[in-house]
Amino acid sequence: MNHRIKKAGRNIYLLNDIYAEYIVRGSFKKLFKQYFQYGYWKVVLNVMNRSFVSLRQLIPFFFVGLVFLWPFTLLVSRLLFYVFTVFVILHLLAAILTSFKLKASIKVKFFTFISFYILHFSYGIGYAKGILDFIIFRKKYAESR
Repeated sequence: MNHRIKKAGRNIYLLNDIYAEYIVRGSFKKLFKQYFQYGYWKVVLNVMNRSFVSLRQLIPFFFVGLVFLWPFTLLVSRLLFYVFTVFVILHLLAAILTSFKLKASIKVKFFTFISFYILHFSYGIGYAKGILDFIIFRKKYAESR
């Protein structure tokens, strides 16, 4: 919806006094499924809009690709393997630092860390599957429901 509003030349206003309550998923499995679906259907929105809404939505997809290709880089070059390793370590450190900046219990920090990776992997895998289904195999959107 934001994309359509901006495309029409309109503005989106954020108001500080609006209250919203977010209800978290009851399990990591449900969280994984939710974000897999977000990534999967984001491809349809990209195809329909003929554009990417933002580069940010591609980061989990690239991260999943990086992690998947990481072991195979040893077959190509040790230097490439080390470069990939640096990116994986930086991602891991960012997740740890972000989680531990929270003013919360160790348990909450740990669950935040786990959730971070569930979000990235599930969205990225869903996006990859969406690319396969809707772009490469040209699956119709109605078939996927």
